[in-house]
Amino acid sequence: MLAMFSGALFVLALIYGLFLMIKDRNVTKKKLKRMTDNRLLTAVSNWLFHYYHEGLEEPELLVQIPDVHRHVLTLPIVNEEIGCGGIPQLLVNHGMDMLIYGKEAAEAWGLNFYAEALKEAIRRSAADPGNVAEGLYDDLESEIYTPEHQAEYQKTLLRVIHENIDSFGF
Repeated sequence: MLAMFSGALFVLALIYGLFLMIKDRNVTKKKLKRMTDNRLLTAVSNWLFHYYHEGLEEPELLVQIPDVHRHVLTLPIVNEEIGCGGIPQLLVNHGMDMLIYGKEAAEAWGLNFYAEALKEAIRRSAADPGNVAEGLYDDLESEIYTPEHQAEYQKTLLRVIHENIDSFGF
């Protein structure tokens, strides 16, 4: 009798835990939609940072990422907490594929200065494929990392986030 009772309690606890997990996810989505722009940028950049570290260890995994995520990953994100800014190290780490995705996204979103900087990065990478990272990150970052450009990045990133918030896997 006691075993049946404790078994029933265990099953009820599992069901309740599952209910809380589902409820929590929906609350998180609702909270995200009500966040201020700065908090939303921080939440998304933290998510992208963890997404990169957990899911993008190999370049061939990039094809498994939906386009909106892949393109948002190529946008520079300012976040003091995780230290991302200018051209993400992701572009350099994953070479030509991410440079091309970034250029396409920048052109599509009208970030012309960023598209031009990435065209230069693609040209340099093609000329010296074995040495993509050598100086490229610093050079490109200094060319396009200005307060005006950062404001434009953030405005574009926020627009994309708001348009696609339901598809992000927070």
